[in-house]
Amino acid sequence: MIAKPTIERSMVLSRKRESDESEGPAPGRFLTSIRGARVTKRIAWTSLALVVLMIAGSDNRTMLAGEKARGHDQVFAACAKACADCTNSCASCYHRCLNLLSAGKKDHRKALILCNDCAEVCSTAAKLTSRHSPFSAVICEACAKTCDECRAACAKFSQDKHMTDCAKACEDCATACREMIKHLPKTTASLEQGGR
Repeated sequence: MIAKPTIERSMVLSRKRESDESEGPAPGRFLTSIRGARVTKRIAWTSLALVVLMIAGSDNRTMLAGEKARGHDQVFAACAKACADCTNSCASCYHRCLNLLSAGKKDHRKALILCNDCAEVCSTAAKLTSRHSPFSAVICEACAKTCDECRAACAKFSQDKHMTDCAKACEDCATACREMIKHLPKTTASLEQGGR
């Protein structure tokens, strides 16, 4: 037969639990809890050290990537500025050639056409490179070739400062475009080659 718990027995058991708790943990449990605390502390310090090392390492990589990005951004900005300057110079030279052509100087006809076309191509290149378009390589290659042609046509008139200034702007733009193409990833440059 199973003994039923009586009220007296329950009271005795509850007093025994209270006296055990007031005495603290048993000696073996105390040492285990000290060792556990030490292990936990070591784990915490090791984790903290690892986190600090990871942050320090990522800062260096971020700085290096940031420096590379700044250099990349500077090349794009320089190209966009050279293209915008060339746009203005070619548009101005176009008007100069138009006036000279109207005055009967037909030898400015080729320069007139090339300055107008070069201004348009440079304007598009300035817009695309300023926003880091994936088509920057394509347009800058076209821009450099257009600038080479326009520079050659304007340089023939070495006695006219307006024409020589345009030739210089075209030369600077072509150089900036070719420099920018060198800084583009190969995947973007492959757009120029039809994805080969």
